[in-house]
Amino acid sequence: AGHSFLIDAERRIQIGLAIVLATGLLLRLWGISFGLPHPYCRPDETTLLHKAMGIGTGDLNPHFFNYPSLYFYFLAVLYGFYFSVGYVLGIFTDLETFQIHFFTDPSYFFLVGRICSAALGTMSVLLIYHIGRYLATPQVGLLSSFFLSLAFLHVRESHFLTVDIPATFLMLLQACWRCVI
Repeated sequence: AGHSFLIDAERRIQIGLAIVLATGLLLRLWGISFGLPHPYCRPDETTLLHKAMGIGTGDLNPHFFNYPSLYFYFLAVLYGFYFSVGYVLGIFTDLETFQIHFFTDPSYFFLVGRICSAALGTMSVLLIYHIGRYLATPQVGLLSSFFLSLAFLHVRESHFLTVDIPATFLMLLQACWRCVI
């Protein structure tokens, strides 16, 4: 009888975590197109997008070091993947069509980066769970992830193509990795 109680407790934690993650993801995706197609509602986004696209042209030097450069390269790969998928689906017939889309309405380019931020924000919630579980108990991990899933600034910044959420994700990934090792 005691063993089935442990299974039930673990199952409840898993269900709770699934609910917390789904809530966190929904909050991060809700209103993700805010301000589009006007690219200057968040000027940082425009800078990051243009630097990443510049790297995609072959110039690997971002010529801008106010933000961590790794994120520019990550975005360049992300936009390369976006081009590849669009090419396979027939959205972009060639590189020129891709560039025309970028210069006429960059909304989809912003959305690709914003969705990536929302995903990294949601994965941060999962990492907080694992850190709390490792350092204390599964219940502490669940409560910690619940708080981060609803944290206003984390949710708000997860809506935008900025460095804040990816940097937070990488910091939490490092902390989680240290917990495992």
